[in-house]
Amino acid sequence: MKNKQSWIDQRFPLTKVWNEHLAEYYTPRNFNFWYFFGSLALLVLVIQLVTGIFLTMHFKPDSANAFASVEYIMRDVEWGWLVRYLHSVGASAFFVVIYLHMYRGLLYGSYKGPRELIWVLGMLLYIVLMAEAFMGYVLPWGQMSYWGAQVIISLFGSVPVIGPDLLVWILGDYSVGDAALNRFFSLHVVALPLILVVLVFLHIVALHTVCLLYTSPRKIAWVLSPFCGFFVLLYSTLQVLTAIFLNMQTLSRPTLLKPQNTLHPCGI
Repeated sequence: MKNKQSWIDQRFPLTKVWNEHLAEYYTPRNFNFWYFFGSLALLVLVIQLVTGIFLTMHFKPDSANAFASVEYIMRDVEWGWLVRYLHSVGASAFFVVIYLHMYRGLLYGSYKGPRELIWVLGMLLYIVLMAEAFMGYVLPWGQMSYWGAQVIISLFGSVPVIGPDLLVWILGDYSVGDAALNRFFSLHVVALPLILVVLVFLHIVALHTVCLLYTSPRKIAWVLSPFCGFFVLLYSTLQVLTAIFLNMQTLSRPTLLKPQNTLHPCGI
């Protein structure tokens, strides 16, 4: 086993990454409730990615077939209704967790030096996440999806001078239709998730780098404790409880999807 590990370490810093970010990454012993929401956000992101992959297998990004494909997922695909509800309720949970995580950052001054870059990356994550959520909301192509897209995208038309041309460039047409739906699908499924994953990686690396650079050996010995161990167990337990809560919400309150969006869009 050691020979295999040595062979891998010579070609990829696996042990170094494991030690720096888990086994030997030190965290304050006075961690409280507010520090859990970062890991919970990561859990919800994984749930969204996994459920999104299964939904993509059956969804048709076409203005004539998108609504029918969602109905097909809900009625004919085995456990499709559960996957879709998990994805939609998970999107709402994502924002709840993110807002609590941001509140914790404001509460404890995490935007101050030397953590400014962590805060900037977090804000970029938030902006990309809002774009991802909006485009995902458009994809079912129901009444709320269609008119929501119509209202939000029309705001770009109010930009001075370039507004009308910018609006046509975004839509790929003169109104919300097939071209816009295809573009939103491509961004929602491919481009924005890749950007989210990269930003999450940079966010975590920036956090761990600051903690390593500004932690003295004495502080490590008396104030901090290794992340890998108690905190992994604690975070894992909390994540399991969160996953159970999301499933309960999915099964008991699927109307979070909004009943108006179960109607086929009626454009002008």
